[in-house]
Amino acid sequence: MPAEHVVERAYVWDRFVRLHHWNLAALVLLNAFIFDGGGPWHRWAGYAALGLVGTRLVWGAIGSRHARFSGFFPTPARIRAYLARPGVAMRGHNPLGAAMVFAMLGFVIALGVTGWLMGTDAYWGEEWLEQLHETFSDVLLACVALHVAGVTWVSRKTRINLPRAMLTGYKKDTGHAFRAVRASGDDAGRLTASMRQGQRPADAGRNAAEARRTKAMSAPSATCAQSRGSPGPSAARHDGRYVKGRQRKSAAVFLRKNRTPQFSY
Repeated sequence: MPAEHVVERAYVWDRFVRLHHWNLAALVLLNAFIFDGGGPWHRWAGYAALGLVGTRLVWGAIGSRHARFSGFFPTPARIRAYLARPGVAMRGHNPLGAAMVFAMLGFVIALGVTGWLMGTDAYWGEEWLEQLHETFSDVLLACVALHVAGVTWVSRKTRINLPRAMLTGYKKDTGHAFRAVRASGDDAGRLTASMRQGQRPADAGRNAAEARRTKAMSAPSATCAQSRGSPGPSAARHDGRYVKGRQRKSAAVFLRKNRTPQFSY
């Protein structure tokens, strides 16, 4: 089957991440457009959203691979590498998406804290605090709009239905995205390293594997020459068989370990 027709399904988002995402989205939209500001429903929905963010922070430290913050934290190097080749398909969050995740979580925390302060005796009726709370709300809604626009653009660019993936947990790729590097390490770190060298991630994986295979094939003959000096005809024939055997073994290992998956890891 040609590579462009390969379809791969990968389990990415665990159940907690999916439930957290849609519940938090519902609470934010309800508080922004349905519940009356300052009313009990608005207040308790805000506290529930704050609690969801707290559990997400814990899950970001102990959760599944793609839920952990360490795997997709948007460092400047990762963001620059992604901007050099935008739209690259990744299993987890890309660096821009990760930055938006942290921004929205931060604004939900800020809204929860300022909303709680507005109900305390020390800050009751403070106009500046109310304005700050409303500003945080407006900025959060702007982030939500940018998030939806970014998800739509990446879905069209990579032909991966990201909203469906957040519903089912599986990302499905129809073969439009680039061929990826072999699975090990985190997504953004591997992408950064390959892009710094001016390579596509697929090329970086193939080049590294080719270098390992070349080194493995050349090592036996060098070792034999050093240990025995100038070999005779029989030793030369033995070395030749040994090298050919190593070549076949290295080629088999290379083919087994370097089946290119559909996503960037």
